[in-house]
Amino acid sequence: IKIVEGGFDRTGLLTALTVVIAGLLSALVPLERLLASKHLAAGGAQYFYASRSLAVGQQLLVGGALLSTIGDWSGLFVRRDLARLARSLRATATLGALLLALACAVAIVAGRELIALVYERGAFSAHDAARVTQILLIGLVGFWAEGISLIQSQGLLAAQRNRVTLLIGFGHVVVRVVLMFVLAARWGADGVAAAYSVASVLVVAAQGVVMTRLPWPRDDDHSVRIVVILTAATVGTAAAL
Repeated sequence: IKIVEGGFDRTGLLTALTVVIAGLLSALVPLERLLASKHLAAGGAQYFYASRSLAVGQQLLVGGALLSTIGDWSGLFVRRDLARLARSLRATATLGALLLALACAVAIVAGRELIALVYERGAFSAHDAARVTQILLIGLVGFWAEGISLIQSQGLLAAQRNRVTLLIGFGHVVVRVVLMFVLAARWGADGVAAAYSVASVLVVAAQGVVMTRLPWPRDDDHSVRIVVILTAATVGTAAAL
């Protein structure tokens, strides 16, 4: 064992925080299903189907189609090619917003039919399909917000804002868990979905504040506008619903 003076440095703190967040996230899924079953035994399974549907859509739209187009944002920031970085961020954020909005529109219009088509067989009844659809629609704001936050977090990491990105991630998990306990006590699976949406919206708001303070080129105010518009749209939609 090698003992060094000075305790945790910044790298050690970031590593410890990353480990803590990973541990909390690993416990989040079983906790969600447990709380979703608070009022109804089938609530945990119904929430699982809804959350899995949202996760698959998230992976296809953001994890695949969008993140593959990001390119070397870190390299652009290191080379101080901020104009090109800003253009890439704007294009990716705009494309992401459009794709996520399209997916939300499809879910609102045809979500019930799609759920029935994919899951309604065997012990999965029409009532289960209706409940899964309701949970999915409650989590739809979170789906949109989480997609935007994934793009913004990549921008923050590329700009070497690692500590604030991890702090926002840690705060997100803590707030989500607290809201889950509070809302699930009254609304069960619907409350768990609402906690997901509210926590995701708060993440977008926090990231939006940090994003507007990045060292954008002096003659480029479009990037700040995009961040402000996306943040305002996310918070406004959540407040309206």
